Amino acid sequence: MINADISRTMGGGIEYLENASIDWTVTYDEVLFIHEGTLTIELDDGHHECNPGDIVWLPNGTHLKYIATERTGYFYCLYPFDWAARQGTVEP
Repeated sequence: MINADISRTMGGGIEYLENASIDWTVTYDEVLFIHEGTLTIELDDGHHECNPGDIVWLPNGTHLKYIATERTGYFYCLYPFDWAARQGTVEP
């Protein structure tokens, strides 16, 4: 995991979702690399199916829904890593 212990600007790690549907507004810049399963990202312009090997760019302010019906794994990298503290909120 990339966190405040080793970086002053970026965060990252590996996350898994399964049988999940999460509404979210991205309040940071984020890159995802899908390495297992299928992650559907629902945006204003439609659904985007992301499969192993796909790279996704999600700029700050993007409203979306993450949908994973099967076990789905991805690497994420985001900036700034301390987005929650800057906004006075807690990471989900």
